Amino acid sequence: MARFGDGIAHGPDLTAAAERAAKQALGALRGRRADVAWVFVSGPDPEQVGDALERAAAVTGARTSLGAGSPSVAASSSASTGSAVAVLVGVLPGVKVRSFHLEVMRVAAGLAVVGLPEPRPEDELALLLADPWSFPADGFAARVSQLTPGTPVVGGLVSGAAAAGDSRMLVDGRVVQRGAVGALLSGPVAARIASAPSSLAIGPPMTVTKVEGNDILGLAGSDAAIALERVLGDLDPGQQALASRGLQLGVAVDEYADAHLEGDYVLRPVIGVDRILGAVSIGEPVETGATVRFHMRDPEGASRQLHRAAQGLITDTGFDTVEAVLVLGSDERADDLAGDVKQVAADLSGPALLAASVAGELVPMGGRVTLQGWTTTLLAFGSGSAAARGTSR
Repeated sequence: MARFGDGIAHGPDLTAAAERAAKQALGALRGRRADVAWVFVSGPDPEQVGDALERAAAVTGARTSLGAGSPSVAASSSASTGSAVAVLVGVLPGVKVRSFHLEVMRVAAGLAVVGLPEPRPEDELALLLADPWSFPADGFAARVSQLTPGTPVVGGLVSGAAAAGDSRMLVDGRVVQRGAVGALLSGPVAARIASAPSSLAIGPPMTVTKVEGNDILGLAGSDAAIALERVLGDLDPGQQALASRGLQLGVAVDEYADAHLEGDYVLRPVIGVDRILGAVSIGEPVETGATVRFHMRDPEGASRQLHRAAQGLITDTGFDTVEAVLVLGSDERADDLAGDVKQVAADLSGPALLAASVAGELVPMGGRVTLQGWTTTLLAFGSGSAAARGTSR
């Protein structure tokens, strides 16, 4: 008997779509109560999105529900960038789930995040969805490994909100507009995490040799802007066209690694190039001595990376079967979500599946949690020889 079920429904009446999607997902459980429900809603009106989140949670009757608005959602049967609701429900025997709502408060020293449950040794997985307008997700990602030691964190920044206050997030049937929502899972979770980059490293790894504030002034002893021009000049015309649509600078996670491979970098958007100052800005400080490498979008390579990541969930995990997958994809690839879902479903022989676009993924990397871009993250629940184990990446 299936432990997971998914559903998706389309249409301008999001509340009605939420009811249909939830009932469709519940059908696979054959009357058993869901322990967890994940819900993502795509729609133009924040209030309607919130109503749909609440309705889907109520219909599932799940003990814990998490979700948010998203510009693109999908389930195993279809995907949509229009008005739609996608739901994934699961029965998790022996697993304890503690949900939470995090908020930011001003204190004398700056900002403090409140609401996170006390970590427990048995915690195996943390899920987190954050509002980019009101929650310092990047700074929090840098600290969350200390707050939840040894616990992998998966999640992302809610995408699609046009302005502050437009985000809608769901936690246990209640919709909130600020902060972050999440859950800690403990016990025999039997989950695995895989990431598939949709970027291509270009140029050589370089050492940051001069920094001023958020501006990188020196790379490998040259002006940073000149170093970037050299990298771009070595690309073929097709690659230069792709690079013109956006660049990111990857900062190596492990500065002391013997070699830095694809996926070893935390990506940050290049937001400015000043040829007069010779500066490249990524909007946040980078330390002198850091190893960095420029990256550009790689649409063709993204499909290959996703195929490799999905197959690895079977070959590298000890699972006999992947029963369900939560897919969080970069919103730059929102239009590719349908193809990504179809590929994952085929690679894993048709698991229950829920996918949504997010503005950035929170993923475990190099022993800590990072906020990553241009990446698709797969959170898989499975069965077989590894089913009694916890969570791993």
